[in-house]
This record gives sequence, structure tokens and C-alpha cells, in this order.
Amino acid sequence: MGQASHRFENAAGFLQTRLSPYRVAELAHRQSPPTPTPTLRYLGGGNGWLRFSIRGMGGVTEYMTFVVNIDSTMVGCDVKTDIMSFTTSQDKIGFVPAGRKQLVGYKQYRAFFDRLAREVLAEDPTARAHFSEVG
Repeated sequence: MGQASHRFENAAGFLQTRLSPYRVAELAHRQSPPTPTPTLRYLGGGNGWLRFSIRGMGGVTEYMTFVVNIDSTMVGCDVKTDIMSFTTSQDKIGFVPAGRKQLVGYKQYRAFFDRLAREVLAEDPTARAHFSEVG
């Protein structure tokens, strides 16, 4: 896991907001549903960061882990998401690879950032958000 490379492995979301780092951390944490076997799971955090994993159905297999880094600024905070580990899959015909590799969990990672950005923008219309697939 995480040893293969993928064209989106450095994809990252960026936010600049006047909201406090504490409030952004609350909004990020809220993206992880409190269900027994979530596909998006909050793993913990520390001063200025929160860690999440994206899992398969049943919550057993971990496909991707990512971190939300929150840095305090004079007027609010800067936020960046970073993929820490990931799994790829690729269709095969027999033993021959067919098509592009898929970054398993990428859609959920992107959806997490989009939801977080929407919530931040709802509370701070002056916030700026963008997502880069090249990091």
C-alpha cells in the first residue's frame, strides 16, 4: 500500500479563511460520520492537523489515508489536505494491465474537500478554496 505511484498522488485541497483553526478543525471532523463502519473514518489529530482514512465497505480495508493541516495566520488560517498513503487498482485482461490505474478512494477524498470547502464558505464568504490534482 502506498508504494505504487499515481498521477493524483499529490492532489491537495487548499483553503484560506478568516475562521479560527479550531472552527475549521470542527468542520473537518464533522465530515466523518459517527457510524459503526464508516468508509470515511477520523483517525485522530494533534496541534494543527487531523488524520482520516478512506475504507472499503464494512470499514475493514484501508484504501487511503490523508491529513488536513491547519496553520494559524494573523487573520484566520490556511488549510491544506495531503494524501499520506494510498492503494491503486488496475483492470487486467488475463495478466495484462488494461487501462489506467485507479487511485482507490480518490473520489471520496475529493468529495471530503468539496464538502469542507462548502461549509467553510458558508460561514466565511471571503474564504478562498481550490483543489489541485498535481499538488
